[in-house]
Amino acid sequence: VLSPTAPVPFLCWVTGLCSAPSPYAPTECCFSYTKHALRFANLKNFYETSKECFFPAVV
Repeated sequence: VLSPTAPVPFLCWVTGLCSAPSPYAPTECCFSYTKHALRFANLKNFYETSKECFFPAVV
């Protein structure tokens, strides 16, 4: 007999598998871009995202 809460640990385990980072999707990748221009005076530092990211970006 399964209790009503039996699916909860399974769902947490599946969620953990789906959200685990892979070598081809680093956690510092961009998934959207800014739609407006940025002021150069506000720029303090920048770097390029990893080559493993699906969308190249400057952060």
